Order: sequence, then C-alpha cells, then structure tokens
Amino acid sequence: MLRDSAKQLRPDIDYVDPSKTEDEIKRERLNEYREAASDFYSSSESKRPFYPEELYEKLRELDRMAWSEAVQYKNRSPQKMPKGGYDPDYWEKAADNAAQLSILAENAIVAIRERIKRWESLRFDEVYDFPTNKCNSKRV
Repeated sequence: MLRDSAKQLRPDIDYVDPSKTEDEIKRERLNEYREAASDFYSSSESKRPFYPEELYEKLRELDRMAWSEAVQYKNRSPQKMPKGGYDPDYWEKAADNAAQLSILAENAIVAIRERIKRWESLRFDEVYDFPTNKCNSKRV
C-alpha cells in the first residue's frame, strides 16, 4: 500500500477533476500517502522485534524512498509557478522514483519469502519429540 500510494502521487496516466486546483489535488494525494505511510510505519515498527535486521532495513529503505517521493511531489511542480518550485526534470524524477519504489518493494517481498521458506524448511518434529516433550539433542 505504501509503494502504491507513493507511486500514485505522480502517476503515469492520470485524470483529475478540472474543478480542483493543483493544491487541492496535491493535498488529497498527500493525505492518502500519509495514511498509507502511517499504517506502514505502525505495522513495521510494532513487528520489528520479530523481523531479522536485513528485512527491517529493506522496509526502512522502502519507507525512505516513499518519503523522498512525497517530499518531491509536495515541493515541486512541472509548471512554472510564481512561488517557485519549478522542476524541469519533474516527470523524469517521478519515473525514476516509481521504478526505485518497485525495486525496493520487491526486495522486501523477496526477503519475506526467503524468511518463510527457511521457516518452512525446519522440521520441528526432528528437533523436538512431541510425545515425550523432550528436545532431540542430536539436532539442537
């Protein structure tokens, strides 16, 4: 959800309500991003004690990239504006950020899958003898 909300700040194909100003559209999109970022932070931090450090770092990288995209979106514009903030590379940066967000999200997903595979490969019945409630010292 974090990746998607950050990528939707500056989507490739877009429709906007013509009655809304650029500031109104930005405010709505940033509110959606803030909600997703808050959920992501709460979830990743509350589960942090149960994640290996490698996975936690991948989640933090994704969070930092999403934040960077949100800051660029908030403070820049593809159009010349009286108050400044014009960025001639606005859309190129948006595309680069979207690609980076996808890569970082995929890296986190792969790390989660690898962790699950390792856990699934463990045979607890070989380590722990359930009928006698004793550990098999050969494996431990």
